[in-house]
Amino acid sequence: MTIMQSDTIKNLIKSFKNSCVSLFLKTSSGLIRSIDNKMLQPYSNSKLLKRHLALDPKSPLSDQERYNYLVQFVIKFLTETGKLDGYLLDHDTFYQKLETLLTKNYPVVESDFKKSMNSVKSRWIDLIKNELTEEQTGDDDQDAVTETNETVGLIHTIKPYGDDFLSLLPVQQSEVYYWHVPMVDHIADHQTMIDLVKGQILKDKFVFSLLISDTELYVMTEKQPDDEQNNCWTTGERVNDFISRLSHPNGTISLNPVHQISLDTLKRNLMNGDLQSFSENLSLMSVYTNFYFSRGMYLRNETDFDGYDGDLLGNVVKSFPTGFEELAKRCIANFVFNGQTGKVKLVSYWLSTEPMEKIMDKFDYDQFTWEPITQPELVKGFSISGEIGHSILH
Repeated sequence: MTIMQSDTIKNLIKSFKNSCVSLFLKTSSGLIRSIDNKMLQPYSNSKLLKRHLALDPKSPLSDQERYNYLVQFVIKFLTETGKLDGYLLDHDTFYQKLETLLTKNYPVVESDFKKSMNSVKSRWIDLIKNELTEEQTGDDDQDAVTETNETVGLIHTIKPYGDDFLSLLPVQQSEVYYWHVPMVDHIADHQTMIDLVKGQILKDKFVFSLLISDTELYVMTEKQPDDEQNNCWTTGERVNDFISRLSHPNGTISLNPVHQISLDTLKRNLMNGDLQSFSENLSLMSVYTNFYFSRGMYLRNETDFDGYDGDLLGNVVKSFPTGFEELAKRCIANFVFNGQTGKVKLVSYWLSTEPMEKIMDKFDYDQFTWEPITQPELVKGFSISGEIGHSILH
């Protein structure tokens, strides 16, 4: 019995892309806002705080020291609720890094701290959100809330996969295979990671692949991958062992780029005239994406193209896709014009993520006669340039 089937891969990829970060942000923001300001009141001035914490009333207590005590209280509050634990890879390290994030940004929070506790809580939420967003995008140009614009690595303590990801992993019969990724000029060879797994998928193998710390490539499959290089794959773990590894990764976890090919990738392949890459990437995407392949014969050839010739006809060919631009997020199409002046025939080839009758306006849909085609027929259709010309909806 085959365990790693296409539906399994689709669900794993979907879950991994829906990481716990967004849910964590929503939950943590709600928890911070929920803290009763009466509980925070002692931290609003030194005299109250010294009495509250039984500190020496004669010893000095700066605003920043008072702020640091406030941070410690909030960290204790969040820890005791336990409501963030389900999102965390490393409980202790998370709270250590969160305390570092909040305390090191006192200069940013200082004016809010002097204003109100609600202002402080809002600023903390922004700090956490900015920290996680910045680490995910790596965008140095976005507005920073920290003076140094340096992250503390908080995101590495939060699960990078969906809350249901580990439960979706197929345990029975599946093996996990490992390969240490070569480094090129101290950078992980990502193209090798893609090509190795791409080769397995194109051989009709259902596989799911992750990278750990960008130097360890893991492939999950029901059969050992083909080892043409004789030094690639090492079997070492059952899925249960791998689940433990993912729960305590000791490094960053990311989805293999081979699973992140998108419709935009296919469009770029076509516009660059790279039909081979288009065909390969389409095969890879088809493992975890439901595609529909259609051929549409245009019914209004005589009325729409009669009398056009030369440059006018050329302009019609080029501009024809503009009438379908609203479909471009869910479709790619090649409009092929054959024949000659007065006898133009248009045939179209469509790749779509839903059936054409569901995404196309009924009036437009009725201007074609439709038939389903195979993937090889679609690829061939996209290779046709036509006797008069062709244009692509992308």
